[in-house]
Amino acid sequence: MKHRAVRNHTNRPGGDAIHIFVAGSPDHVACLLPHLDEANEARGDGYFYVDFHNPTPESGAYVELALAEERILGKWTPLDLASRLRHSGLGYLHSPVVALHDDPEATMRLVREALHHGRAVLGYLTVALPGTLRFGIQFALAPDDPEGLEDLEVLMRGLGELCRQRGAEHAFAVGCGRSWTETDAVLCASFAEHLERNALAVLDLGYVATPGIERVLSGRVSAVKDPAAWLAALGHVTAHATTASSAAASDDKCVHGSAP
Repeated sequence: MKHRAVRNHTNRPGGDAIHIFVAGSPDHVACLLPHLDEANEARGDGYFYVDFHNPTPESGAYVELALAEERILGKWTPLDLASRLRHSGLGYLHSPVVALHDDPEATMRLVREALHHGRAVLGYLTVALPGTLRFGIQFALAPDDPEGLEDLEVLMRGLGELCRQRGAEHAFAVGCGRSWTETDAVLCASFAEHLERNALAVLDLGYVATPGIERVLSGRVSAVKDPAAWLAALGHVTAHATTASSAAASDDKCVHGSAP
């Protein structure tokens, strides 16, 4: 797949710093911060600068505390992302946007807003559906990639529908933040590596390094080249698991004398 250019790219502001605009759940930011801190230790303090956007003061205070604990430079801005992008300084005109929302509709709203302002978008979420291991989705999208945007819309719409049909419990971003599981830690490590690689490429070279959508499962990353076909296969697995679970529950009721 060819690299997708981000028009009029500039050098990184502030020397070696990687400046990123982050919007979404504060717990998901906290999920990534320990791994960004590892990058800071390897590359030098101040390597990442997190510009977090969330209108809720409680969310801002939580993220600023997490930033301080992980010794990562950053700030909370009580503005919506669109306002912040409109008023960003010249040195930050091409800092990428990182989407960390916990539902597909909110993710797509943020993606469209970022693309409208000519920004590359990097996005991350975890998904847990019946019959599947918890897996991650990571994507990198440049503003001149309409095919990539269409694929992402198909994926997000399909995942949202699957979660509604199958009754997945908090299917997006399960376990991030304060209640990590071992699986979440592995996913967040992959997300952080993807973020660093693509943010560097956007700011230094003018394109996303790994355009498109990828699935992360058991530490392995694979491309999702046909979201519709991939969703169909995923739907078959979850439908079978849901049917089997319902049958098991019905048998259990009969055994315990609670069936009608």
